[in-house]
Amino acid sequence: MIKKLRILVAAPGLLCLMAWAQPIVVHPIPQSADDRRYDYPIALLTLCAKQTGAFRLEPSAFRAPQGRYLRMVENQQGLDVAVA
Repeated sequence: MIKKLRILVAAPGLLCLMAWAQPIVVHPIPQSADDRRYDYPIALLTLCAKQTGAFRLEPSAFRAPQGRYLRMVENQQGLDVAVA
């Protein structure tokens, strides 16, 4: 009985730890309000993140040309995915 109680008490803490340890995937942001080239890929990534819970999706902190985004991914400089 005590063992079951320990599991019930520890379970919420483990769930919080799993959510906290979730990796973050940083994606590019559009160049302007009219730039729609990232809409579909970001929608797919968002769906994957929600369905699997394997990662959390966050936008880049700044705008950059597509070529720079690609170099950032290649060189592992703070961007995890790019659209090409």
